[in-house]
Amino acid sequence: MDIPKLVSAGLFVPRSAYSLLRGVLRLDTLAAFAAQAGFPALALADWGNLYGLPLLVSACKDSGIKPLAAAALPEGPREACIALALNREGYGRLCALLSRRFAIIDPYRNPGAFSLLPALEELASASGLGGLAFLCEDLGRALALAKLGARVYLSLRYGRDFRSLA
Repeated sequence: MDIPKLVSAGLFVPRSAYSLLRGVLRLDTLAAFAAQAGFPALALADWGNLYGLPLLVSACKDSGIKPLAAAALPEGPREACIALALNREGYGRLCALLSRRFAIIDPYRNPGAFSLLPALEELASASGLGGLAFLCEDLGRALALAKLGARVYLSLRYGRDFRSLA
């Protein structure tokens, strides 16, 4: 999958109704919007889960766009970054990372118990981070992921002050 081309074309990365208390849109609505707006792909990045992925694949097929498996990776009450699975290997690593998060903590009772960077360091040392790409808003986190050998893209969001990046 050619992620640089998808990113340069503009990647649509919404939350759906599978992100409890964070997203309300249905997957068929999101896929239809993405296709109508001319996006080549839809990367569903629900909050710490892949529950909507089977329906995403179906909705994207109906809309004629490419589905991408992704998840917003929370760290405490905030989003640390978004992980995109580029292939089967990356999908397996994303599933392993999400499973590790849920095995360590009850994210709804004690969300601060999981720290993303150490978990990614462990995954990188065990099997590498091949097959994954990360979208980060935080430059420091993006640089830390790049040091682990990850493919990282800096995500620019409308309304954010980027003077600190200069």
